[in-house]
Amino acid sequence: MANHDQVKDNMPLPWCLKVLSWNIDGLDDRCFDQRASGICSIINTHYPDVVMLQEVLDEHLVIFEQFCQKYSFFPYKNSNYFNMIMLKKDINIVMIKFNPELFKNSKMDRSLLKCEILFYSHPFLIMTTHLESLSDNSVVRIEQMSSCLETILKTSLSNFVIFAGDLNIREHELKSINCMFAKDTCNDAWESAGKDSSKRFTWDVLLNDNKSFQGKYPRARYDRMYYRDSNKIQAIVSAFELVGTHRDKCGLFPSDHFGILVSFLLNVL
Repeated sequence: MANHDQVKDNMPLPWCLKVLSWNIDGLDDRCFDQRASGICSIINTHYPDVVMLQEVLDEHLVIFEQFCQKYSFFPYKNSNYFNMIMLKKDINIVMIKFNPELFKNSKMDRSLLKCEILFYSHPFLIMTTHLESLSDNSVVRIEQMSSCLETILKTSLSNFVIFAGDLNIREHELKSINCMFAKDTCNDAWESAGKDSSKRFTWDVLLNDNKSFQGKYPRARYDRMYYRDSNKIQAIVSAFELVGTHRDKCGLFPSDHFGILVSFLLNVL
């Protein structure tokens, strides 16, 4: 195996790290195989280094393992639907530890997945979650979000941290934990990319009609990606894109959520 320090020295700077987070709506069984294959096609086309998926089913894994063979899979099967992290099979991406944990206050078996990796020999902590759903669960969701942020705060500054998922978070809920969002804690990738209004809403019934609400068209930024620089790595968000914005041949979108695809330029300090 090649020496990682040698690979690192030969790598032109800044490095690019591409990360995808997506709730793939596995609980919707309509056009399941076709939608799942379409998701695989999108993953393979963009070929992100890290993929974080929510609402995954066992049936997805069979399809993903067949069509996304350039990835390693790290699911946490604590329920009939679950979260999963995928890592590109690459000599410069080394898995160190996979550490999932359940939220003690969850009534929906929601969990936080933590994955420690080396990217060009530098330590990274990858975190993904699917926070409690529905407006009635606001208090629970705020507690879960606060717990995730506490994890970031407690993580050594030697680690670059990326935290993403279907957070189900409402803007008014963020205000109650706003003190946790100081710039020295973590940054919002969409905001860092310039707050493009056309890419704000990731669950958008106005544009995505997989779900219907009797003439109402709610729009929300439920899916988010946050990051924290390490004491060795400083990031610039070079691109923030939505994926899954086109219908499959069956007439449905791949998911009722759009995925968020973020490209980071990483500079070694």
